Amino acid sequence: MNATAKSVLLLLVTLALGVTLGLLGGQTWRATRMRDRERMRGPGGFVEQAERVIQPRDSAQRAAIRPILLAVDSFNRATIEGSNAALRARFDSARRELAPLLDAAQAERLEQMAKRPPPPPGGGPGGPGGPRGPGGPDGRRPPPPDGMGPPPDGMGPPPDGRGPPPGMGPPPGPPPRRPPT
Repeated sequence: MNATAKSVLLLLVTLALGVTLGLLGGQTWRATRMRDRERMRGPGGFVEQAERVIQPRDSAQRAAIRPILLAVDSFNRATIEGSNAALRARFDSARRELAPLLDAAQAERLEQMAKRPPPPPGGGPGGPGGPRGPGGPDGRRPPPPDGMGPPPDGMGPPPDGRGPPPGMGPPPGPPPRRPPT
């Protein structure tokens, strides 16, 4: 085997090893983050995390700090529960308003959406707009399944039909002039 072939083989092995370690490390990091996030959501999770960050000097300081952290934890939980209840109620109201406007297939898709659990914070895998997130592979939402109707979120062409969708490139017309150099 000549020197060039050995160099290429070494580079390929190094690349494969790097990709493998990156994937495994990313999965481990993601799993650890999810465990931490779930622990924070549990009862007293905020209190435990805050105490780990603060690192009280002694049991007296811990005893003085704990009631404050417990009050914050209780307030946060009540706020989140109230917000979630209000969000559910508003979505249910929207479903009732939409019902006479939707056909059976649309109503069924909306019903399935209502039954799905909420996505994790930060969007789905890949984050918001990531490869499997709400925006799809190119960061744009796909068109409706039957190809009818305008794309969601202003992703279609502007009303005059000229140029790219809003926010998706330069405005139509000649390019700006550059001063001579």
